[in-house]
Amino acid sequence: MRFSNTSVPAFAILAAIAATASGGVITSATGPIRVNDQEVVIKQGAPLTLAEGDVVETLGASVAFESATGDRITIEPGTMVRADGVVDGVDYLFVESGTAYGAVSPGTAVGTTAGWASAPEDESARVFVEVPADRPGSEASFRSLGGRAWIRYHDYSVWLPEKHSVTLAVDPDQPAVMGFRTSQQNAGDIQVVKRAGRGEIIAYVPKATVGRIRPEGDDRTRIENDITSLKTGKIRLETRYPGKSPQEAALGPGTYALINNETGMIELSFTAVKFVILERAVSLTQEFATLSQSNFSDVGVNSGPGRRGP
Repeated sequence: MRFSNTSVPAFAILAAIAATASGGVITSATGPIRVNDQEVVIKQGAPLTLAEGDVVETLGASVAFESATGDRITIEPGTMVRADGVVDGVDYLFVESGTAYGAVSPGTAVGTTAGWASAPEDESARVFVEVPADRPGSEASFRSLGGRAWIRYHDYSVWLPEKHSVTLAVDPDQPAVMGFRTSQQNAGDIQVVKRAGRGEIIAYVPKATVGRIRPEGDDRTRIENDITSLKTGKIRLETRYPGKSPQEAALGPGTYALINNETGMIELSFTAVKFVILERAVSLTQEFATLSQSNFSDVGVNSGPGRRGP
């Protein structure tokens, strides 16, 4: 499945700008919660408005949050979130650890260290976001429960069709690096888009695939498909650069590609690669771990089984 990203508005990275308005409100909670280290009881008919920077610990309660734009999100027990306020009409709710799910729109974003989930312009979606308590600064899982969603992280955009999941791994000290693992239950591909130079690198990632994108020197981007990925799937690569012919390739498990950041030219390597990524988050099942290894990749137009749709 291919998405058109041309209508998506540009959003600033939240960490780089200050919020300009209060966030949403907590409309109800099934028990006491903690706000900025103070225990609070939400009474019926008396919602709590969150100010920028407020930290909420749900403790044992399930909490209902309504964004400034009217989207409703459930924050599960054992979760910590931070209200990051409203910037340019977008209400940002940051999940420090735990789980949140519910509606997002172009006016509501649910974020983690690994990226911000929202909906494309003029659309809405329902998402599930989970941050493991022991890895809050490096990993998060995202699922689109309804509609298509996208996740923004620095120069990356990850596009999820409805009912598709991905786990992302990042290092805040290396924002140009992103690791990913797609669910074995995904019916089609997700898209990982990276801005590089004056163009874009697009990876169409099939189910049960573990991969990583990182810089290679000053002028190239390296995309790796781990040797543990599903042997029958390939990461489908495409580059789009102004004034250049689109380039395409298919990357099999255990191989990698180098892409020129100025021209979009793709070079494949058949040297087997294996790396540790999402080490604890990805507890591979016996079936997944024992899949045969394949190093076959190819270059050409419409090559490889990774593409879905026109």
